[in-house]
Amino acid sequence: MKTLLSLLLFLLPLCAKAGGSVEFDYHAKPLLQKDPSLYKFVIENLDFSKVGDGARLGKDAGPDQGKRVPPFTFEAKPKSHLGAFIFILIIDQNEDGLPVVTIKPISPPHPSAKIQAEQGAAANP
Repeated sequence: MKTLLSLLLFLLPLCAKAGGSVEFDYHAKPLLQKDPSLYKFVIENLDFSKVGDGARLGKDAGPDQGKRVPPFTFEAKPKSHLGAFIFILIIDQNEDGLPVVTIKPISPPHPSAKIQAEQGAAANP
């Protein structure tokens, strides 16, 4: 067991990728703008956090060490939604370098999303 723990402590710093913060305007926007219709859809239909998460290249990336790479993830919600973020917006790229967007529900949803839904239903019987 001690040997396994020692091995893990030695290997963990050598991982090729690590997480980190990304800014939408600096990291994700240039990728999304490669597909203007997809960029327009995201901007016109979603409110999202301006800071998200993305992978950071590690030491074995050479001159690209520290570079943030897709997929980038941001909390999001429809423009019409008044409550908390209810989706995860994932911005990735395909093998041709073009953007790919996936929108997934946050599971479990933030408690305020349920409260907002109940208040909306009560206001519109």
